[in-house]
Amino acid sequence: MNLSSRFADWLRKRGVDAIRWHELGETNESDGKILEWCRQNSACLISQDADFSKILFESGADRPSVIHLRDCNPVALETWERVLALLHGQARNLASGCLLVMTPRHIRLRKLPIRPGFDFPA
Repeated sequence: MNLSSRFADWLRKRGVDAIRWHELGETNESDGKILEWCRQNSACLISQDADFSKILFESGADRPSVIHLRDCNPVALETWERVLALLHGQARNLASGCLLVMTPRHIRLRKLPIRPGFDFPA
């Protein structure tokens, strides 16, 4: 599921350089191409789509960083505030390559690349 333009606007108003893929490319672009654009542009990807995390896991890539919103309400202000706090509080990890999985109760961080032996969560 794509995140809303309202969320991107909300982040921009708070100083985050937020761009939705719809502003850059075709809406039916492959996940791999989106990840490659993020890697080339040192962008962090925020998504509810677990496919991006799975691609990072399977490829062994060390970039781009991904924030996976798992089971979070994408239109809730609480979710937006938690993402903003992650962007600021985890800036160093995001800059060096990580996968952050955010659930309503927890945040899990994995440095990239994800090493063999790690069980990818379904």
